[in-house]
Amino acid sequence: NLVLHKYGELLYNGVQGVVADHLKSVAQCCVDCPDDRLLEELKRQWDDHKTTMVMIRDILMYMDRNFVSQYKKVPVYEMGLIIFRESVSGHARD
Repeated sequence: NLVLHKYGELLYNGVQGVVADHLKSVAQCCVDCPDDRLLEELKRQWDDHKTTMVMIRDILMYMDRNFVSQYKKVPVYEMGLIIFRESVSGHARD
């Protein structure tokens, strides 16, 4: 409904912000994970994130087909994967 009323940018940026905020806590969980369980935790978080992004993509399918393609934005699912790569797998461990 937001896309129909020309609030696609607001919705897109809101989803992007919420995903990024959530992945900050995911990155911290991975940082806090013991070394011997790090890959296991990364895999678990990655699988959970992909499932979540599929659900978000399905809900926002109309926005993806209209707003995203019209304004040359990255599709919602891909945006979520990029944010994961930058926030979680690219996060420095002390």
